[in-house]
Amino acid sequence: MIQGSVILLLTFLTTHLLGRRSAAERHFVWIAAICVASMSPLLGLVLPAWTPPMSEKVTSIAALGREPLRLSIDIVASESALAGLSFSKVLLIVWVTGAVLAGLKLLLGMINLRRLSRGAASIRDARWTGIAGELSERLSIRRQVRLLQGSHRSMPVTWGLRRAALLVPANADQWEDEHIRVVLAHEFAHIQRRDCLTQLLALVARSVYWFNPLFWFAYNRLQSESERACDDTVINLGVNVHDYADRLLEIAREITHPDRIGTVALAVARPSTLERRFRAMLSHSLSRRALTIRTAVLSASGVLAITLPIAATQIAPPTIQPAAASREMVITQRAAVLEGLRQEMEEMQARLAELATMRAARQSVRIGNGGVIPNAAMTPPSLIESTAPLYTSGAWDQGIEGIVTLEIRVDSNGNIEVLRVIKGLGYGLDENAIAAVRQWKFTPARRNGVPVEVISQVDVQFNIRSRDAVRMRDGGVTPPKIVNRVEPQYSSEARTRRISGTVVLEALVTKDGRVDILRVVRGLDYGLTENAINALKQWRFEPGKKNGESADIALNIEINFHLKP
Repeated sequence: MIQGSVILLLTFLTTHLLGRRSAAERHFVWIAAICVASMSPLLGLVLPAWTPPMSEKVTSIAALGREPLRLSIDIVASESALAGLSFSKVLLIVWVTGAVLAGLKLLLGMINLRRLSRGAASIRDARWTGIAGELSERLSIRRQVRLLQGSHRSMPVTWGLRRAALLVPANADQWEDEHIRVVLAHEFAHIQRRDCLTQLLALVARSVYWFNPLFWFAYNRLQSESERACDDTVINLGVNVHDYADRLLEIAREITHPDRIGTVALAVARPSTLERRFRAMLSHSLSRRALTIRTAVLSASGVLAITLPIAATQIAPPTIQPAAASREMVITQRAAVLEGLRQEMEEMQARLAELATMRAARQSVRIGNGGVIPNAAMTPPSLIESTAPLYTSGAWDQGIEGIVTLEIRVDSNGNIEVLRVIKGLGYGLDENAIAAVRQWKFTPARRNGVPVEVISQVDVQFNIRSRDAVRMRDGGVTPPKIVNRVEPQYSSEARTRRISGTVVLEALVTKDGRVDILRVVRGLDYGLTENAINALKQWRFEPGKKNGESADIALNIEINFHLKP
């Protein structure tokens, strides 16, 4: 099973390099690799054998450890008790037992879903059937989908190969139309992509190769990419990213029977995957394209071109010295191998010393995090312009406040790169802190007057300032008046797609007429939300008043985007 493990390791490296590609494309690469890896023993029998030259050297070195010693041991115990049970047979029994247990667990999960579907009631509500019909048409789903309502407050799930079924919790009849649309859009995306089939194939492979942790890892990555691909489908349907994330979080909080979900069905908001999915949804640099036939053909060709030679690889049998070979010959060969290894170690140490010298030449300094500060005089980078971070709706509703600490790299030109989150707050605030810091401007650090690259830490403060501010609905309030207004710019992609609509931002107009943006109430895609924020930051107001005195006023501001016909 060495070939299958190598295939999965290469797939992990490949999908890591494809991090900017869409989740749908990475999901396809994973399912293709899992199929080839699981069939590699059969492919090794069918494909022409190929023995890499390197394998002969490796096996010959390994053979040196098998010294031709001949020992004579008298066995006192009866041989008849062990004659029928060799080590290979023990391994076979263990493997079959594990595979049967894993298969039984898979079968029990399918039986549980069948039991849940029998105890569920069909949904006839016109709201549900109308939204389901609209989504089926938009996603080109030709199969009939059964809408079922269970008797427990469990996670919405989808299953079925030929006839799809979608089970929603008992309180689903109380959902708003937009909540229904989000849940159905995500689950219908699973149905359109036939994720039930791919997940079942991966589960079968994991059951057969239960002893190999790489198959478990591959299954988890496949499931993660499947959920992210469906999230991309929902967002591409026009659902606001922040509203979608809020509703997923709400669904996850309502779970009271997580054990009923199982592994065969596809759930909309498994709690263990939400944080990573939120990070992907809020990223503007990731591709959200669906899998095209051209991409699928190219990906499948690439996977096969790499994995089939690996599946056909056979390790050369080791050349073991015959029993008559002398101990002196073995010792001589072993000494030659050790001498070769010693020379390679010396070359590696020389290379490491060279790399250390090159790294020192970059003058990279770690400051602000307890690192070692060089003896040479150094001036740390200075912040010259900052942007306040935005709140997410979930963090706003929960009243989350605190500090997000980020590790950043400031190069010799003052450009910054966020390296990692050292201390986070969750609820999407970590991602918003990263987005804000990327807009900050620094002067570079200097050592002996020369600009140098440094690694430092920054703290991003989150506090809900508008809770103490005056609201427009309060009595005796005079609203702020616009003194200077800057119109937002259309992004080229939004103009090409003729996107129009309204961005609603909650802002705090301070006593000196400045604008602090608190959060995005409703946004638009294709960069329009960001353009609205940039424009609103440049507005100036005549301060609002409370009972005749200037006050900080919290209010919602609408910024409209309309293209002229």
